[in-house]
Amino acid sequence: MSRKMPAMLYIFFKSLHIFVAIAWVMGLMVCGVLLRTRDRDASHEQQRIFNSRMATIAQNISHWWVMPCMATTLLAALYMTVVAGWWQMHWVFAKLAGAALLVLFAVLQARAARRWRQNPMALPSAQLGLLVPLTLIVGFVLLYLAFTKPF
Repeated sequence: MSRKMPAMLYIFFKSLHIFVAIAWVMGLMVCGVLLRTRDRDASHEQQRIFNSRMATIAQNISHWWVMPCMATTLLAALYMTVVAGWWQMHWVFAKLAGAALLVLFAVLQARAARRWRQNPMALPSAQLGLLVPLTLIVGFVLLYLAFTKPF
């Protein structure tokens, strides 16, 4: 921690950062699972209704949970990095790379949910299922860095 930032303010921003980062990763995982949810035994009309509901839920989670948590996480991280002057530390760039991956995952999921909602019978790509374990891995790495490094 730098002397430029008061201890209580640092604790507040670090706590906020960790809390919303965990919520962001959880939202990405929930959205990823929803985008892979299928009801194969239902009739065509029931599948369309089911898919439409899953797409709506996934889009709402993406829009109202994932994106606000993502923005709050990034703003808290940026504030701490700028105020504490951590730009010259290498671990900051490792965290930025991980955060960039999670931002990419969030954008891909949001686009897939929007497309699925527009056309409920055009199922999202099966490769979106890979984002769930990748999100978990990247989330754990970032959480590890958050607890072991000052930021």
